[in-house]
Amino acid sequence: MHCLTDLKNFACAEVNLFDPLTILLGRNGSGKSNLIEGIELLATLARGTPLNEITDIDRGGTFEVRGGLRSCIRFGQGKLGLRFNQASIRFDGRMQPVDYVIEFAPYGRNDIQLFAERLQVGERLFFDAASTGSELLEVRYNNFSQGKNPSCQVSASRSVVSRYEEIIRNSRANNSRLRASTTTVEGVRGYLRSSYIFDPQPKAMREYARVESNPQLLRGGANLSAVLFALSEGDEEQQAALQRITEVIRQIPEEPFTRIGFAETSLGDVMAGFVPDEGRQTNGGRIIDARLLSDGTLRMLAIVTALETVPESSRIVVEEFDNGLHPSRAKLLVRTLAETANRRDLNVLVTTHNPAFMDALDESQMDSVLVCHGDESMGGSRVTRLADMDIAGTLALRGGLGDFVTRGALEEHLAPDFADTRSRETREWLASLC
Repeated sequence: MHCLTDLKNFACAEVNLFDPLTILLGRNGSGKSNLIEGIELLATLARGTPLNEITDIDRGGTFEVRGGLRSCIRFGQGKLGLRFNQASIRFDGRMQPVDYVIEFAPYGRNDIQLFAERLQVGERLFFDAASTGSELLEVRYNNFSQGKNPSCQVSASRSVVSRYEEIIRNSRANNSRLRASTTTVEGVRGYLRSSYIFDPQPKAMREYARVESNPQLLRGGANLSAVLFALSEGDEEQQAALQRITEVIRQIPEEPFTRIGFAETSLGDVMAGFVPDEGRQTNGGRIIDARLLSDGTLRMLAIVTALETVPESSRIVVEEFDNGLHPSRAKLLVRTLAETANRRDLNVLVTTHNPAFMDALDESQMDSVLVCHGDESMGGSRVTRLADMDIAGTLALRGGLGDFVTRGALEEHLAPDFADTRSRETREWLASLC
């Protein structure tokens, strides 16, 4: 569970990324992008990215967040907290619950630095760090020996969890638990950083890409052609992944094609495209390269490629992932997401405004729908599970979830006085019958 405290317009928000497929709904400005930024920020910190390399958009940072890191702190609040819990990891020979917290606070006029950080596994507190009031953190860590736990001071510029091995290296203790703790912390760190955010940009995919060995698909998909080419030149498993991608994408464009092919240059650059069915004369029988493909087809190609190529057991987040895709392909998209997530043990989070996609969800997938919406009592936004709303009968009577959202009925049910209003209307209607 990802728990976000005082992040932009959220006083508190929880997002469960343990399900194979989670769908995030909400009007524009409700905070969906803010949640995604919080998830990505935690992954970035687990990788050890220094805070000064987290910048505003288009400022050249290793990680860019809208408004910069300081703007992530909710207006009027003194700090921002990110928490990960309700997962388990093996330590001391058994699976134990994980609780990890990291907090930030303003420092000086424009800076922001770590304020506190803590990792606990089961009943064992691995480390607890707190600001010294300067640019340092006081870190007290467990050396799994008798006596008082040692402490040290480190820079507040990047996460403690990313420097755990460095911190305990100077410990005088040398026991099996301390050595095993590094494996446990690496497991927590690995889980947190295995979050991949994709925002496919069709324009970027219409360029040639340099051939690489096993490249990782970039956030915007600019190297999509290189990733597909690597699959085509790879081992049996990689070629099978390419075939699965082909079988899905073949169902999208109106013009049939036999396989994914590539146009290559003498400089070692490639551009992916579709090889038409034999006998078809469209485009002179040549490859229909990425420059000629629709935005919807390219976005779908990038998303399916991401699903097939990220490491197994990863988390994938795609905002407005069905943008540009025809509503008739909604069921195909839902089926592909669910099947691939289950087969590769992925946790997929997507946002959508597409009523056709909402209507394509089955009953089990409806349990994993989250709704971002305003909450006057909290002075911002909150996240509510659709399963916690008493609307199942309403959906059955009036149509699918897509129609329910399109008519604005979802926001009506989320209004704080909805239950009282509905009860009053019912009493008035009954009274009118007398």
